[in-house]
Amino acid sequence: IYDPEGFYAPGIFEYTEKPVEDAFRACKKAYGNFKVERETKKSVHGVPSFVWFNGAPDPEDRTLEGFAKALGENTPVVGGSSADNDISGKWKQWCSLNGGTITSSGCSFTLCFCSAVVQGQLFT
Repeated sequence: IYDPEGFYAPGIFEYTEKPVEDAFRACKKAYGNFKVERETKKSVHGVPSFVWFNGAPDPEDRTLEGFAKALGENTPVVGGSSADNDISGKWKQWCSLNGGTITSSGCSFTLCFCSAVVQGQLFT
């Protein structure tokens, strides 16, 4: 995405036995980073235009629940599982935070505060 007037707050976390809370805490942390940094980007404010996520297979629905708890039910979330084709466990999630973070049992995501109008469509 090339959007110099927008703001993109990345995040990553490891899943524990409480994925809803894991997603909620990580999302709130990324949102806090946005609130600190947004003074440099006067064109973005409020809730994200959308959230992009890439999580290890299994707790995806609970991850969505945690994001909704943190941001509200009306923030679109796109992305999905990072499972490999044969479900052999070779999946990874990565994030640019801290010089690059990689995990195989977590979720990477980005809160996307776009400076332009964003619309989505569902199609098959």
